[in-house]
Amino acid sequence: MNDFTRDIAICLAIDQIVLRWPKVPQLYGSQTRHSAAWLLALVLTRHGIKLAEQQVRRIYKKRQTINRRLAEFLIADLPFE
Repeated sequence: MNDFTRDIAICLAIDQIVLRWPKVPQLYGSQTRHSAAWLLALVLTRHGIKLAEQQVRRIYKKRQTINRRLAEFLIADLPFE
């Protein structure tokens, strides 16, 4: 799994967690409730992708740049010489 695919999956998964359980905080938990980012970091770590909650939050916050990164990724190998 490359980083771009992982980043897209993280953004979608956090949105789906919050959609399914609206009372779960999206990025920052509290003393009584863990965040969606924490839950996703736990699941990813258990499946071999070692990411901390802070890393998941950072990836999610960067989702505004995904469109630009997708365009760069798609045209990276095209011969424009």
